[in-house]
Amino acid sequence: MLRLANVPGITVRGLVESPRLKAKVLAGADGLEAAVAWAHVAEVVDPVPFLEGGELILTGGLGIPQAAEDQVKYLRRLHEHGVVGVAIAGGGFAPPLTPAALAEADRLPLSLLDLPFEVSFVDIARLVASSNERGGQDRLVKHLQIFETLQEYQASAMPVEELVERLSVVSGFELYATSPAGTPILPGLPVPPPEVVESRAHASYDQVAIPGGYVLPLVVAGRMAAELTAIRRNKRSPAGLAAAQYLATVLGIPLRDLYQSREAERREGAEILSRLLGGDGSSRETASDLVERGFEPMRELVVVLIRSRDERFDDAEINHRLCDRRLPSLLATREDLVAVVPDVEEAMVAIEQVDFEVAVGVSGPFAPGKAIAVPWRQARWSLGQAVAHGRRLVRFTPADAASEWLPIDRGQLRGVVDDIVGPLLRYDSAHGSELVESLRTLLRHNRRIKPAAAQLGIHHHTLAYRMRTVERLSGRPLKELHGLVDLWLGMKALDLLSGERQSPPDT
Repeated sequence: MLRLANVPGITVRGLVESPRLKAKVLAGADGLEAAVAWAHVAEVVDPVPFLEGGELILTGGLGIPQAAEDQVKYLRRLHEHGVVGVAIAGGGFAPPLTPAALAEADRLPLSLLDLPFEVSFVDIARLVASSNERGGQDRLVKHLQIFETLQEYQASAMPVEELVERLSVVSGFELYATSPAGTPILPGLPVPPPEVVESRAHASYDQVAIPGGYVLPLVVAGRMAAELTAIRRNKRSPAGLAAAQYLATVLGIPLRDLYQSREAERREGAEILSRLLGGDGSSRETASDLVERGFEPMRELVVVLIRSRDERFDDAEINHRLCDRRLPSLLATREDLVAVVPDVEEAMVAIEQVDFEVAVGVSGPFAPGKAIAVPWRQARWSLGQAVAHGRRLVRFTPADAASEWLPIDRGQLRGVVDDIVGPLLRYDSAHGSELVESLRTLLRHNRRIKPAAAQLGIHHHTLAYRMRTVERLSGRPLKELHGLVDLWLGMKALDLLSGERQSPPDT
């Protein structure tokens, strides 16, 4: 067995200069001073998922590609993930290294070594392990320091910012924990620099090793709350994957505290929103409550109604998505989920892009402290449109303002629908016809027969015949103003009623 006495660690040069190895440097001589943390046998095309960084790859060549371009990519990927060298056994299955690959190894630099056939990979691994025994002790010390920091955090009122800073110092990692929205999830954690964001963007979902460090999921209550990215401050640092995993466990504790705080704030917000929906509380009290919850005094708000179309629907997920973006909100469940959020596009993105199917209706903007009855009705109208037309999100616009002339009481709405549209609905049901949808399409096209017929996929004479049937059944002529207004409001009421699942506010 090969041995080196009294060596606190070993570099690639140290291995090359060992008389027993008889290793020959093929390329990448400028990388010989790199410390070797471990010797890893790899005969696969992509060994990166199994690496921590600092490895010397030992291979018979089965994983080395044939083509020059692929050899360059292979070496570049190994270098990006911290590999310090590749030792290729002579007499194995390695294809010839191309001039392009050798030039790339020099450029990186990444040491490429040629090993005699008689040299055992086991002997090399033992040599590296014995030489790095001190490094293993250093890693153990780091783990103990991380544990002591956790103990102190739990036993004192240490701020989270201080916990993160101490963990970074004792571990030798720069720490970044980002929410699924890309924002720092805990106070004291910096925004990742562009190069870290870039390296993570090119990594696969389940990849642990990235250039210079590791990325690990932080899971709370079954949800991936954040990703921990740990970048080594010093390439010679003994901190490895085990330390990064330990850090992820430690940071899970303040994350659980954060999630408990979010749930408590959600319950408080539900109480405030229920009071608003019930018409209780002065406008001054309402504005004060909103400011205390992080709403900007001059920022307009919207009411959002969210209806589940999916058994996986989780209102807590919507709360977390808003919190991840640091957006204040009020959430309450009244069969559908009701939300009051700032009138910003980011809030709509957070709600609309959930991973389950929803229909979303959004009101027009209103000022904090104003009555909620009108925006509630607008949101309900928009939800009705989303449900009726199979759309994911519909916003109330000034063009929809006429719907506010309709009653908000469900029974009265049904009366309007029964009186105006009821005969058409019953005729469609009995004959399998499409009078209601034809009328809706015609009104959407401002009574222009030909474009409406084209959208319906029928001849314009067929649509004209259907409209004569509508006029006959409803008793309302489309060419006269009173008939047109009645039919238009009747269709608006029908669409609004389709979004009606909860009682409206009392105001």
